[in-house]
Amino acid sequence: MIFIFLYLGLLLYFATIVMIHFKLRMEYENEKKKFYSLHRIGIRDEEVRAAVYKKILVVFMVSPIYAIFLACTLLQVAAYKWGYGVSGALLTVAIAVVLMMVHSLVYKNYARIYCTDITSEIYQ
Repeated sequence: MIFIFLYLGLLLYFATIVMIHFKLRMEYENEKKKFYSLHRIGIRDEEVRAAVYKKILVVFMVSPIYAIFLACTLLQVAAYKWGYGVSGALLTVAIAVVLMMVHSLVYKNYARIYCTDITSEIYQ
């Protein structure tokens, strides 16, 4: 049973990352045009980077926050129905911390690459 939940969790996690990637790639050309226009009127490189990082942060952090909320809700059901109690709560917190650490690493790496791509094309 644990293997099934772990497998489904990882499958859904990677599906989320892939969907976020394709969403950002679809918006890439519009973002590039927008930041090029802003660059022409005088926006600095640091401001472009900050705007890109904030946009990607919002897109990336919605899914893990929602997942942690659902996990806490399901923990209440599991504690009531199957009696997991404190051990279930500790396991949920540990999984949430690991998820957020992995997700923040993915976010930082993706944001760095995305920001580099946009700024390199703007300042050519």
